[in-house]
Amino acid sequence: MRIALLWSLLVISSGLFLAMLAATRRHRVQATATAQTPAIAEYGWALVPWLLLVLFAAPAVRRILATG
Repeated sequence: MRIALLWSLLVISSGLFLAMLAATRRHRVQATATAQTPAIAEYGWALVPWLLLVLFAAPAVRRILATG
C-alpha cells in the first residue's frame, strides 16, 4: 500500500513539474521584453525547488521502502 502511494505521488509531482516547465516556456514565447534572462536560467530556477524536495524526501522514502 505504501509503495502504491509513493508511486502515485511520484506521478502527480512529475505532472506538476512538467506543467510548470510548460508554463515557463509558454510565458517565454509570449513575452516581448527585450532584456530577458536566458531560458536556461529560468529553467534552472524552476528546477531548484524540485531538487530540494527530492533531497528532503529521499531519507523518508528510503525508510518507508526499508520497512516494507
